[in-house]
This record gives sequence, C-alpha cells and structure tokens, in this order.
Amino acid sequence: MSKRTRMIFKCISNSILILIYVGGFLSFVFLAGFRGYIVPSEHGPVLQVPFLAEEDSTTAVSGNISITVDGKEGRSLNGILLSTEDIDDGTAQEKIEVGDANAFALPLRIDNGTLNFVSDVPLAIEAKASHSFPARNNAIQELCMHSSLYSIALFSCFPDKLVSSYYPDSTLQRLQGVSFRDENNTPWLSMDDERMQDYLLDLCQEIKALGFDEIILEDFLYPNEGRNGQTYVPSETCNASLAQFYDRLCKIAKEEKLHISILLPQEPVDDLAFPNLLLSCHRVWIEGTMQDAETLFSHYNLSYARAGKLQTTGNLLAFFIS
Repeated sequence: MSKRTRMIFKCISNSILILIYVGGFLSFVFLAGFRGYIVPSEHGPVLQVPFLAEEDSTTAVSGNISITVDGKEGRSLNGILLSTEDIDDGTAQEKIEVGDANAFALPLRIDNGTLNFVSDVPLAIEAKASHSFPARNNAIQELCMHSSLYSIALFSCFPDKLVSSYYPDSTLQRLQGVSFRDENNTPWLSMDDERMQDYLLDLCQEIKALGFDEIILEDFLYPNEGRNGQTYVPSETCNASLAQFYDRLCKIAKEEKLHISILLPQEPVDDLAFPNLLLSCHRVWIEGTMQDAETLFSHYNLSYARAGKLQTTGNLLAFFIS
C-alpha cells in the first residue's frame, strides 16, 4: 500500500471516529434533555413533547382529576383528588405541585356520616362525627387560601350511621320505629326533621368557612330500595320537606357565594322535590359517558353545555343546564 493511500485511509478512519464521538455526545444531550418526555407504550418507548402534542381541553393529566371549565367561569382547571392522609402528612401541596394542578378535591362528609374535618356543630360533636384534631382544619384552610387553587368538597348528604344512632326516629322509616337501611346497612336522615336539615346546612356553612369554592352533593335523593329489597315508607310531608331543604341550601349558597353542584344518579329520578335543586344548582355531574348524560338529560328534557371532566376511578362529567 502506497504512502498516499495510507494517508487517505487514516483520514477517513479519523473522520468516522469523530462522527461516532459527536453522535454519542448529541445522543447523550438529547436523552438528558428529553428523558422526561419518553414514555412507554404498547409499541415500545415513544417521545411525547408538549409543543408537538395536540391540545385536548378535556384530557386529564395521568393520575389526576382533570376539571376543564370553559363555560361560566372561563377557567381551565387541572385538579388533583386529595385524601385526608395527604392533608395530615403534609404532602398535599407537594402532590399539587408535582401534578402541576391548580385545583383540588377533598371528601369532607363520607357515606356513613363521618366528617373529615373538625366541626363545631353540636350534633356532630354529640354523635362523634367530627374529626378530632384542629390541625386538619388548619391544613385545609392553608390550601384553600391559595388564590390560584379552585377547591371542591365532596359531600354525602343523607346516609348516616352516627347521628342516626342517637336519633333513630329522625331517619327514613321502614316500619313505625324501625329505620330503613340501604345496601350498605346504613340509615338515612329524614328531612322531615328540621334538626337534620339544620345539621346538614350548618356543615355546608362550615365547609364554606374553610374556604371551599364548590360542594358536590352526593346521595341527596332518597334511595328506591335498600338492603334485602326493603323500602322506606314515604311520609305525607316527604316531598315537601325535601324541597324545603333544597330551597334553604340554595339560599345559603347564594348568600355565602358558594357553588352547590350535584352528582346526578345514573338512573332517571321522578322525585317531585328534585327539579328545584336540579335547576338551581351550579353544575350537574354525571358518572359515565356522554351517551349516559344525553340519555339522562333527554329524560329530564333539559338543555345542557359541557362544563368539565373529573377523573377518579371512573369519569365524572360536568354540565351547565338550562
């Protein structure tokens, strides 16, 4: 091999090595800069870069509740569902920041009557329904004080194992003196007793005082049947007392500037007291699909507009109605 040929071969080899080194360096920089956007898929790892992604106003960030509101409030909210453990161990704010969220939801009254906050309402104290440690309220208020955070309280209305054990005559009755119980063996408070109305309304006012913007009411309609197919016996004033409770709640919401929304049952309801609340509430939430929502609103003969989406174990879709 001539000297000239050897020099040409050496130049080519050096050029190839330089290209390999440069390629390796650029690969390292690329992976370091974009590793947060490489995600697994059924077809192998893929790159998802925010500025290349298509915008979808109703798509949730993975692991979060996604609430997209583009109606009356004019805000797009990305929220996260918090647990009481997140509040107590001080990780709530961190989870909100990690999720890049500007809203959070928290269950404050669960479906056995237990309260996840400290209440000063005498009936809650008597029935031992209130949470015990004031630090819980302080942590909740601190979260609600953030002006950029939209706060939602989940509130189960009528199921109650605690107050009902002290006042069994103030529950729905299966027989005279015998409480109706739902499929979870839980009695339900009767709105025929104004003390029970006052109790629930006082709790809603306390939730507003904690700083919440919205309350989503669950279990706000009496069930059709309960454990072992049992049914309650409607009183003569059943519909009137329910309507009275709804009216009082809506009045308080207006005075306190609190949004009251409802989680609509999946099965159509023909309760005579129900339309008052349905037309007065801020938003209607439905668990299921758009087709489920269309079926329900067709039954009620209501016009509606999409008002958000909330993802937990399933989908909760929100609507403004008219």
